[in-house]
Amino acid sequence: MRNLILFVAAVGFGLWSLLCWAAYGVLGLAGGLAASGAVFVPLPPELAIWMAGLIGGAGGVLVWIIWGLGAATIALVTMILLALIGRPRRRLAESPDRQSQRNEPFGPTRPPPPAETRSAEEIVARALGRPRS
Repeated sequence: MRNLILFVAAVGFGLWSLLCWAAYGVLGLAGGLAASGAVFVPLPPELAIWMAGLIGGAGGVLVWIIWGLGAATIALVTMILLALIGRPRRRLAESPDRQSQRNEPFGPTRPPPPAETRSAEEIVARALGRPRS
């Protein structure tokens, strides 16, 4: 699931970048057309050429700002989705008893080991080799 989310985010990021690159090209083309048709606009030609440069320059900066906001949104949504599904858990080395309990549908097949019922004095006496009193 994590790989699918990351793949969709990468494809979305690529498409968003392509869209912004196309918008940047269209603004450059519009600026060039406006500059070449400055004589047909009922404004002074210097003003028309200045406005065409403004469309190309400021429009490019605006495209970069919008691209950055869109990329940040894609990254944020991806991080939220990854946080919602959680981290993958690593399987630690388990004892054979735990593995058999996990594989058996009705619990363990072996009885559990008996509980320790000796007192501390008995354990120490046996470890030291002394007879029990």
